[in-house]
Amino acid sequence: MAKISKEYLEGKSIAELRRMVVHDFGIPGLTKKRKSVIIDAILKKVNSGKKAVGKGASKSSKSVVSHTPVEAIKMSLESTLTNPGNHFGNKATTKIVVSCGAAKGKFAVTGKSIATIKVFLAEVLNIPKGFPQAMVNGKKVDDSYIAKSGDQIEILKPAGKKG
Repeated sequence: MAKISKEYLEGKSIAELRRMVVHDFGIPGLTKKRKSVIIDAILKKVNSGKKAVGKGASKSSKSVVSHTPVEAIKMSLESTLTNPGNHFGNKATTKIVVSCGAAKGKFAVTGKSIATIKVFLAEVLNIPKGFPQAMVNGKKVDDSYIAKSGDQIEILKPAGKKG
């Protein structure tokens, strides 16, 4: 495993370090600790070649994920860097696919309730009055559901009646 310097870790935010300590290094029990404690635990684990043990950890902790560069990735999304000064996780706005019948589009509705989305997009997507049922990722949801990045939202129109 590659060596990681103290300067590199000190350049990270506390949120980034907390994510790294759990997801990248598998060290439990440190997510509420001070930055210096987390840095020391990561350095101990990386530089000694042994597993660092945090509070409540057992000797059978999960293996460490090494830091290797990504060589390829395939995905389809639309995200825009809208708040570069914000903390990790709140820098970009991701557009969500919303459809109603034949009308479909990508809209910046992450963090909004289904009820709000229906009102906001009623004219654009020709959503009928009475606000029909919504489905997110193929499952029926209530109007209180909050849209998350990557969701596919479909507003179901009632079936037509003849005569």
